[in-house]
Amino acid sequence: MLGVYQRIYTLVMGVPRGKVATYGQIAKLAGCSARQAG
Repeated sequence: MLGVYQRIYTLVMGVPRGKVATYGQIAKLAGCSARQAG
């Protein structure tokens, strides 16, 4: 489970300042559900 959260954290840190990403977009890239990404 920790691996999923690490992937989510890494993806979120990659979102440029001033840009947005939805939970769904992050979840799709991380391979998990939007609820888990949120």
